[in-house]
Amino acid sequence: FFSSRRRHTRYISVTGVQTCALPICKFIRSFGRHGDGSGDFARPKGIAVDSDGIIYITDQLFDVVQMFNNKGEYLMAFGAHGAKNGDFFMPSGIAVSGNNIYIADTYNNRVDLFKKINVR
Repeated sequence: FFSSRRRHTRYISVTGVQTCALPICKFIRSFGRHGDGSGDFARPKGIAVDSDGIIYITDQLFDVVQMFNNKGEYLMAFGAHGAKNGDFFMPSGIAVSGNNIYIADTYNNRVDLFKKINVR
């Protein structure tokens, strides 16, 4: 949580609140833009990074997961709007563990599991 008035970042831990002065990090770069093409975003929601540096981003408006390399270059996307296996209806959270990709599929009321493939 960031407080712009005090220029401090507060971390909440089980033992209480810890505060440290900014800057604690430095902006590096951003990627993507608003649009409806490959690599564009309409409503990005969740993000995860695997051990190979592949970045996975859910987009709630397009009902897809887009994949980027560690430079932010578009690799591929998977998913479509719907309720069938492999489809999404407003995907939100995403996590990667080993070769498994878990996606919280909001309005289909489920968590979808996918296996990683090599996209390089």
